[in-house]
Amino acid sequence: RPLCRWPGTCRRGERRGLGHTVKLLPLTAEARARVSVEGLLVRGFPFRVGRAAAHGESNPLDWNDLSLPDREPYHLSINHFAIERTEDGIALRDRGSRFGTIVNGVLIGAEADQNMKALEIGANEMIAGGADSPFRFRLVVEPSSE
Repeated sequence: RPLCRWPGTCRRGERRGLGHTVKLLPLTAEARARVSVEGLLVRGFPFRVGRAAAHGESNPLDWNDLSLPDREPYHLSINHFAIERTEDGIALRDRGSRFGTIVNGVLIGAEADQNMKALEIGANEMIAGGADSPFRFRLVVEPSSE
């Protein structure tokens, strides 16, 4: 089945993203606090990531596949971002975080006009929590062998 790399280039009936693997690799010590150097293979979508709740803090809407420890002043929101399958492939969505998420140099969420960015085939760089955040990852999207 042909791979359609760009939105709008898929022929009717083809869906990019269904046959792809996504690996989350930590680029900083803070990111390695919960993700090993070998990375984490994303097995289900949406894959939700956010800040681990602080002692005494609760949020009934807090449901994450990966919770990252952060300290005040917080860079991460409890519900920060999600890796999602879309009709056109794999995308990263900011889940309403305070400082946004930077994907391949583009800010999404926070005060940006968009809250979702399509991921490219191959390596994608992302920063959760704004440009000064220590939570930096590489997301590798590859066609699966299925």
